[in-house]
Amino acid sequence: MWGNVFEEAARAEADIRKRIDSLERCGAPELEVVAQVGDWQREIKAVREQRDAFVRATLTEAMQLKYDSLRSPARPSVMHFGMHDRLLCGLCKKPGALGAPISTQPKE
Repeated sequence: MWGNVFEEAARAEADIRKRIDSLERCGAPELEVVAQVGDWQREIKAVREQRDAFVRATLTEAMQLKYDSLRSPARPSVMHFGMHDRLLCGLCKKPGALGAPISTQPKE
């Protein structure tokens, strides 16, 4: 039952993405492209919401919570300086906490 819902949603999303790709390649004015792509992005969002609403309607409350956690996982935190030593970073933690040096420079 769910397979058909997911397949139809995937097909609809793929069709919209093809339209977006062809519009971006056709050389239309940028403002027109931006406006149309925004409309199509809203269509994609609506397709996903309809799919999720259908699936959620068939689940119990406990299963809905699990489904929601799988469909929308927490966003990962953004690293502000790329890969770095978080123990020495003044932004990642308060200076002096847990015995970390106050300076953000590593000890030599």
